Amino acid sequence: MSSLNPAFTVGEQIAEVVRRHRGASRKDAWKRAVEMLDRVHIATADRRAHDYPHQFSGGMRQRVMIAMAIACDPKLLIADEPSTALDVTIQAQILDLIQSLRVKYGLSLLLITHSLGVVAEVTDRVRAEAEGAIVKAINQAEEGWEKTLTGVPKEIYEFWKRQLQPRGYHIRYEVVDYPNGMPGDIGIVIAWGA
Repeated sequence: MSSLNPAFTVGEQIAEVVRRHRGASRKDAWKRAVEMLDRVHIATADRRAHDYPHQFSGGMRQRVMIAMAIACDPKLLIADEPSTALDVTIQAQILDLIQSLRVKYGLSLLLITHSLGVVAEVTDRVRAEAEGAIVKAINQAEEGWEKTLTGVPKEIYEFWKRQLQPRGYHIRYEVVDYPNGMPGDIGIVIAWGA
């Protein structure tokens, strides 16, 4: 959310992306910016496009960033910690928005997060990596997908606790979610040294 420039309106910032990557005129780029704000459920998008980032709540700024990311109709949306610093209710709304956009527009999604709950909610396959190698993989349909209290598959969590945590490893998560017609959801749990 700090990626928004406080000196420019949110509409100008989204329009800039469209002008640079699509070669659109200023008028067409502005029209697309308003359309994108509407697409991410910002009420009165035509008026709010003239507002500056500080005039938006954290959740609304996150919606602006999502609008900017999808303005040029990408095939892959990379969302790095999209729910960080948001309260639980807004976090759920942002994740629901990302999922609905993914399905509606056929986006592939690379979701990077440290939240075990987000990993468990979004993915149906998890892979644990340590030092660049996959050390464990599990699918939701397989035995062992039983969830821990934190929501990550129990088998992966126990593997980390038993074998990686004692050696000073922490956990980081990256979730890749593909639309219909592509490989299923893939969650990657990356462990790295302290």
